[in-house]
Amino acid sequence: MKKLLLLYLIYLPLFATDYALIITIGNYKDRAIPKLRNYKTDIKNYNEILYNYRVNSKNIYKLVNDKATKKNIKNSLSSIAHKIKKNDRFFMFFSGHGTSLFDENYSQQLQEAGLTNIMKSSGAILPYNFDSKNINKTLIIGKRDFRPQLKKIDLKGVESLVVFDACFSENSIRRESIKWINRTPNILTKSGSYPYKNIVYIASSIIQSQSGRFSPILKSCLNNRNIELISLKSCINTKIRGSMQIPAILANHNKTAIFKK
Repeated sequence: MKKLLLLYLIYLPLFATDYALIITIGNYKDRAIPKLRNYKTDIKNYNEILYNYRVNSKNIYKLVNDKATKKNIKNSLSSIAHKIKKNDRFFMFFSGHGTSLFDENYSQQLQEAGLTNIMKSSGAILPYNFDSKNINKTLIIGKRDFRPQLKKIDLKGVESLVVFDACFSENSIRRESIKWINRTPNILTKSGSYPYKNIVYIASSIIQSQSGRFSPILKSCLNNRNIELISLKSCINTKIRGSMQIPAILANHNKTAIFKK
């Protein structure tokens, strides 16, 4: 019996499963929202990252353009959070438009919708069916709509990489005392300031409202599957020079790499 238990513990990681959620929006339902013409580049690069990490394609959820509705995004993340288990790995990539209280386009609507308090320390993304006239029901707010499911994944001990390539995505880590973020990637190291233990979060703003600019940098830097966070920071910092990206890397102060070796 002890031998069987020992063999089970030894080979348990071999039965682990990787899950991934790719969300890319180039064309929005509301045609007044600017198109992101390079979203296909993001899809290609995210697929290559997942291939490099040997993620089985059958466990990759893809929501592109009109499939990337608020309902579909939340349901997909909820489904993964329900079935994923310890020793599995989770990848999430979003490329599209984002917003925050710092966004002049929507700041007034956010205030009028009574979202000021929750948005003080949270960014938000625009799903395909975002409606500025019904902003509360159609906006996806990180703290309200994503954190509960990500927390569920994190509490299971799942090593995860979550990437948001969107305007104002760095606002999810802004506090009232910090109104801006450096172009140089940061790694959050203060104990108690980051809500997750096992999730590495990378945010990058798209200054020129164009997708497809950060994903090639990320793909290049993640070519080494066992890259340390400090090396990832250095790689991204080197490759963003000359671009208009504002990236940040967040992780628990005890984490040294994205995934355990």
